[in-house]
Amino acid sequence: MKKAIISLDIKRIAEDLITMRIEDKDSMEILKKKFYSIMRKYGIKRGTRVRKGVIQNNTYEWTICWKLFLDRIISKFETDDIFNGVPKDLES
Repeated sequence: MKKAIISLDIKRIAEDLITMRIEDKDSMEILKKKFYSIMRKYGIKRGTRVRKGVIQNNTYEWTICWKLFLDRIISKFETDDIFNGVPKDLES
């Protein structure tokens, strides 16, 4: 029986996602390319395409990595807000 991808070293994958540089100038497209690069590095696939544009089920590995990726982006915004705040005209 073939081993599932879930046996991947999730610690190494998580380290790559956590240490992925997120620059202020990065667009959504650039961020997704960085994420996809890490997924390719570890051979993680999203899921089964059943017809054009429709994915039946995301794999567990993809779901875990996607959630960590989104958390990193949110963390970047939160950290920026803590240290840089908002423009003075938006403060009360």
